[in-house]
Amino acid sequence: MTFNQEARVGREMTPVAQKAQLHAAVDRLAANGSTNLGAGLVTGYQVARAGFRGGATNRVILLSDGLANTGDTQAASILAQVRAEADKQIALLGVGWAATTATR
Repeated sequence: MTFNQEARVGREMTPVAQKAQLHAAVDRLAANGSTNLGAGLVTGYQVARAGFRGGATNRVILLSDGLANTGDTQAASILAQVRAEADKQIALLGVGWAATTATR
């Protein structure tokens, strides 16, 4: 899932063992426009619920290059959503990310 002004799915739920596919999805990311964190979370949680596996770690990994500055920007409502999803056994991992030309 990627987001700027709007959110879209960039990679469906993928087991961590499929590292090459996960790395390729991250490599395709590029900073572009505003950061609609709320829309990104909604879409990420929808994908996580659709691929939910009982007994497994179900997680949304949020890579963001900035602050929520469009769409829902209220910390209280965003945190409420994160808590509600955590209660449904979907964790969130937030990672600060910046577009660069560096390689792994």
